[in-house]
Amino acid sequence: MATPTTSLQRPSFPYCGRLIVLESGRTTNYDPFAGLSSFVAINFPAMPDAIELARSVEYMVVNSQVMPDGIHQYKWTNPLNIPFTFKLHSFDKEFCPKGAKSLLELAALLHAMALPISKSGQATKINVTVNQTNPNAAPANDASSQTARAQASDSPYNVTPQTDADFSPPVTLRLELIFVDSGGPGIVCTGYLKDVRVKLNGPWLRGPNRSCNLPTSGDFEFTFVHVPGYGNNFSISANTLGKNATMVQAFADDVKKKLYNTREMTLLSERDYKGFSSS
Repeated sequence: MATPTTSLQRPSFPYCGRLIVLESGRTTNYDPFAGLSSFVAINFPAMPDAIELARSVEYMVVNSQVMPDGIHQYKWTNPLNIPFTFKLHSFDKEFCPKGAKSLLELAALLHAMALPISKSGQATKINVTVNQTNPNAAPANDASSQTARAQASDSPYNVTPQTDADFSPPVTLRLELIFVDSGGPGIVCTGYLKDVRVKLNGPWLRGPNRSCNLPTSGDFEFTFVHVPGYGNNFSISANTLGKNATMVQAFADDVKKKLYNTREMTLLSERDYKGFSSS
């Protein structure tokens, strides 16, 4: 079960930034760093020393003997990826009231943000079938049987969820880091996590009730992908695309004016959000 981390925060909360799980029906226009306090979230223990905003642009380049600079045609701009890291110590009583258990709860929540959501919120059985019941059996000598066997050996497994099973993509997240005003530049944006890493560090401790091998500290790392029109409230087992909807995009004038303060743009998107089933 995902555990809200509203108890893990500094007295300066929420001004150190946070990562919020969005849910349709509960998300409305709000004041950043004050609203959505009841949502499942990771409240950062401190602002990072630096925030990197790096994007890359792809161009098709055609070279010519008589054109040393070539012909350049714009193809696309890659989405913004924001790497974020922080470290916590289990003896930090202000932020980790449960000691090492607080570190493990935070690691569990961060990893849960990168996993698909089960409808039941519990372990769900998946039926897996294969095309070959006896892969070691020798094929028949005729050419058609050998061809069919070669094709069957390369075919993938068939995965069929149970009739009552349903799955949604990983949660949609709101990253809040920098805010001036509703129309000014900042970083208050919607998207998802691309990479998640948690490094639990020793010395390994013992605790009450036979608990053992508890970490002393933890290094937490993720990469946030900025997509203001992203939503995850659809079934990936029945429809990988979800329902038809309009998706807002941040263009040059938007970023020039507000940087990545795109929270109001997100409200224009028709994509819905699904939170954790057990939240």
